[in-house]
Formats: sequence, C-alpha cells, structure tokens
Amino acid sequence: MPGAITLLLVSQIIGEAIALVFKRPDPGPVIGMLLLFITLVVRGSVSVSLRETDDCAITGRDSCLDALKIADCLRHA
Repeated sequence: MPGAITLLLVSQIIGEAIALVFKRPDPGPVIGMLLLFITLVVRGSVSVSLRETDDCAITGRDSCLDALKIADCLRHA
C-alpha cells in the first residue's frame, strides 16, 4: 500500500510541476490524475496494491488506516 500512495503523490507532484512550468490554469493534481489515468490505460491494468489503496480511500476503513499507522495518530490528536 505505501508504494501505491507514493505513486499517487508522485503523480500529483508531476502534475503540479507541469502546471507551473507551462503556466497552465488547470490544477496540478488534476493534471497528475490525468497522467496517472493515461498510464493505467496504457498498462491495461491496475495493480492490486493501487486497487486496495483506492478502496481504503473511498470506504475509509479503519483497518486501512491502521496499516499506515495513521489511525493511532488521529486518536491522539
């Protein structure tokens, strides 16, 4: 799962860089997600870890947060 989150963040950073370099009015994260989408279409599949990360992000399951140790941080905040 950490590799999938890294992929998502790297896509966002690349999108931000493209938006800044080319002075695009589009938000960087939108450009990054478009690039990620194109990459996945070209590959023809989504990895299991990326699919699981997506499921965790959508459902907000505590077990997913525990895997990243985020839930413990949120409880103590």
